[in-house]
Amino acid sequence: MVCKACFRAWRKCCNSRDADKAKNQKYTHRPPRHIAPEESSTPQVYTTQKPLYESFRSFSEIEDEEIMARRPQLPTKRVCGLGIAGALVALYALHVERAMADPFYEPMCVTRWGSCAAVFSSVYAHPLSHWGLVAAGSDLDFSLAFLGILNYGVFALFPVWPLKRGAAAKALLAISIASCLFSCYLLYVLKVLLDDFCVVCTTFHVINFSTLFFGAVPAYRAAAAKTKG
Repeated sequence: MVCKACFRAWRKCCNSRDADKAKNQKYTHRPPRHIAPEESSTPQVYTTQKPLYESFRSFSEIEDEEIMARRPQLPTKRVCGLGIAGALVALYALHVERAMADPFYEPMCVTRWGSCAAVFSSVYAHPLSHWGLVAAGSDLDFSLAFLGILNYGVFALFPVWPLKRGAAAKALLAISIASCLFSCYLLYVLKVLLDDFCVVCTTFHVINFSTLFFGAVPAYRAAAAKTKG
């Protein structure tokens, strides 16, 4: 009896010792609360790539881009270049008009074929007052040089016109036709009424007709062209 009691006490003591040991092993795997977790050695990669669902485009958008790529482009650079050239010639004409107040001034455009000074000093150099639309010498009595600066300035700003493709092409064609008709009138005045030759005026006419045939007409055809396919 004494041996059986001693064996039970020894077994109970061993079981309690094994339980304490298992409990201690359970808490040894937990990191201490005051210790920060170790940083990962793998570098984090930050990317600006859009999510996959945002990178997909609809078939209509792709089709619209293909249609725009196949459409003929408007000759904006050509029209802008002709407009800048015309504006520079008009600025020189304005300089000649103002410098003619000096009786000793002789412009460079005076040649053996004719004189631009004689044309700019005539009544036809102010068409608005000559046609009776405004009073002579008023603020609205613009000269040919000033009107040329306005006209060619509009051509030079053609790439930034706040109009749609078709409307811009139609407006350019209308202004170009009006400029060419005015050039025909000036050619009649120059050859028939004044019987003179003006280098500056001839340059204006060349730029006007070049803008019509190499800028306005191709732009109108490009805007009206139907996309194939």
